[in-house]
Amino acid sequence: MSLAPKFIPSHIYKASSSTVPANVHRIQLFLDYDCPFSAILFFKFYKSVIPETEKLYPGKFQFVFYNVPQPWHPTSSLLHEVSLAVAAVAPSKFWDYSNILFENQSQFFDTETYDETRKETYQRLIDLATPLGIEAAELWNFVEIKASDSSSNAGNLIGKDFKYFIRLHRTIGVHVTPTIAINGILNTSLESSTSVDDYLKVFGQQLES
Repeated sequence: MSLAPKFIPSHIYKASSSTVPANVHRIQLFLDYDCPFSAILFFKFYKSVIPETEKLYPGKFQFVFYNVPQPWHPTSSLLHEVSLAVAAVAPSKFWDYSNILFENQSQFFDTETYDETRKETYQRLIDLATPLGIEAAELWNFVEIKASDSSSNAGNLIGKDFKYFIRLHRTIGVHVTPTIAINGILNTSLESSTSVDDYLKVFGQQLES
């Protein structure tokens, strides 16, 4: 399961270069920012699983984030668009911004966005990125809908990156979030309720095979 080179600096946790070493195991996380179970799993990995894995098995694993906007969460697409804009502008801040989005997830549920415009939602999402030192204008450049002399459905500049992840997860058959794959093989037994210790055991077994 590949990842386009442009996303390596942003979507691989603490990537140290724009290339992927051949001798590491890859843990792939397919997540939706508006999915409560994705939030549970992200926090478990971000705060516990990843740090503990790096202590136990230094240099043996990489963790990769895959954007999976779920169509039944209408606002999800906007969250993913702004996260991908962050990835384009400040790749090293992508995981930190993802953490912020999950921390503020409930602010973008249906009840909280029903009465606001798309532009207003973008603004709130961009406001969450500026404390990371990211210029709002740079993000707006990617997500704004440019003025047109006639009706247009061309989308925005980040649309190409957004469509890349849609095509990717559809191609490999990921439809449920969260989903985890290890070295490109989907593992449906791993989920948000799996304990940290059980994740570490599974990863350790990869080193034995």
